[in-house]
Amino acid sequence: GPGNAQTSVSPSKVILPRGGSVLVTCSTSCDQPMLLGIETPLPKKELLLPGNNRKVYELSNVQEDSQPMCYSNCPDGQSTAKTFLTVYW
Repeated sequence: GPGNAQTSVSPSKVILPRGGSVLVTCSTSCDQPMLLGIETPLPKKELLLPGNNRKVYELSNVQEDSQPMCYSNCPDGQSTAKTFLTVYW
């Protein structure tokens, strides 16, 4: 319901060439998330940033359309947000 923590993802959709890579930012509205991450079968590398409530991942070797999902677990609840990767040849 209202007042619960929100997870957001940026960008929310990406069109990229087959085999390409993309930077995805996961963020959450609470200051001290117990958990913040991304769920994806793609190879991922976390870029280190200051602060607790956002993380940037480089997803690479995107061979097909994919929907990575950011998730966060805050004291007032957990939430998720998807980004949509569309591959062209």
